[in-house]
Amino acid sequence: MTRLIDADALLKAVEESNYFDDRDSNLTAAFIKSAPTVERQKGWWIEHSRTTSITCSVCGFNTKFKNVFKYCPECGAKMEKKSDVIDE
Repeated sequence: MTRLIDADALLKAVEESNYFDDRDSNLTAAFIKSAPTVERQKGWWIEHSRTTSITCSVCGFNTKFKNVFKYCPECGAKMEKKSDVIDE
């Protein structure tokens, strides 16, 4: 599972933390800034008419909660187009 984080918020938390001394804080900030990034994927929900569930078009995550998620809770894909409906 890919976790998307807010790197700016993480950097701010490190800078404001009393846990790190200045040297550790600078090293940690440099590490965060150099971390690899991934582009957020885009997808849509696939509705299953008989089971009343929906599936992420990107990773296959399945849930019964319709119209609740703007992003897939499993892979983080942004749901950008209308759902496809599949009769099974």
